[in-house]
Amino acid sequence: MVSRFRRAVGAWPVTVRRCPARPAGKHVGRLNRLPPPGPGGVDAFGMTAGTAVGNAGIGSWIERRARTAPDGVALIAGDRSVTYSELADRARRLANGLRTLGVAKGDRVAWLGPNHPAFLESLFAAGLLGAAMAPVNHRLDEAEINWILEDTRPRVLIQHLAAGATAVRSPAFRQVAVGGALDGAADFEALIATSPGHAIEEPVELDDLCLLPHTSGTTGHRGERVSSPVHGRDSGGAR
Repeated sequence: MVSRFRRAVGAWPVTVRRCPARPAGKHVGRLNRLPPPGPGGVDAFGMTAGTAVGNAGIGSWIERRARTAPDGVALIAGDRSVTYSELADRARRLANGLRTLGVAKGDRVAWLGPNHPAFLESLFAAGLLGAAMAPVNHRLDEAEINWILEDTRPRVLIQHLAAGATAVRSPAFRQVAVGGALDGAADFEALIATSPGHAIEEPVELDDLCLLPHTSGTTGHRGERVSSPVHGRDSGGAR
């Protein structure tokens, strides 16, 4: 153990010497971390330096991947595939659409429905805004669904109408419908298609809440706070 420690310590000077020197006349904190953006501050993949550096949360994951592998396949659902560049664009447009519906940093966006690509798009869109995604099990009965929504208090509910999902009506939040029409709700695909694709400039930290799932059991309902993985921390209670 001691010999390995000495070898590791002895390697530090070599490691430091191999680090690139600081450019003359520049502070390290002022160096450009990304290539200069194009017209309008947006690069070829619709991403700005602010999106990459200012957002450290889950919303930036697809944006970062779209820079390195824009044509790589991100999602496959049935006979449809979506590249990282396409997914980043859809998430960005959805985020701008959710913002027009009143979603801001610190708000909750609820999802009610089965596994579907729209869930991931909603998760990343909410993350771009610094909002938390609150998934609700569509197999619960209407009373349980309403209890969770009252506890979560979302700004917007995104609801998939497949798999017999219970129709929810409430003046407490705006609604977006996936896979069908719902009275008073915006259409998911139309919201994406009509919203701008410009980058979201919203600072998000690793410790900001990004996911708020609910569990249930013999002790009743419980909300679990989850911040961005790696440095995230969990704590019980939805509020």
